Amino acid sequence: GSDFLVCGMPFASRTVFGRENRVTPLLYLSEPCSSPPATRDHLYAVYPRTPDIARQTGVGDVLPHPGGLSGSILFVLPSLLHEPLSVWAPNQMRAAGIVVRASETRHYLEAINIERLREAVFPLFATEA
Repeated sequence: GSDFLVCGMPFASRTVFGRENRVTPLLYLSEPCSSPPATRDHLYAVYPRTPDIARQTGVGDVLPHPGGLSGSILFVLPSLLHEPLSVWAPNQMRAAGIVVRASETRHYLEAINIERLREAVFPLFATEA
């Protein structure tokens, strides 16, 4: 199986020092949602906001409010949540999606599949010979 590594900067991790805003990056391991399941265009990663969801999913910690995570990168990598002693290398990790929204009630992040985005955007930059 595979897991997701979510890399982003939620507003809830922002600290204000005088006139400076500092945001602590959030990196967490998650797993794909079973409901809703991934589609050709979208991926869904568990984002636990309550202790019971964190325990049920094995993600571990309750995470901050997801506001500000839009545009974050969702990486796919070999399963580490359920096989913590498994060995992996950075070259096994690949960008899989870009977060577009968080469900307020269902504890997941929705991401656009990066391959679909590439298929839609790259032709716009193609040059004719």
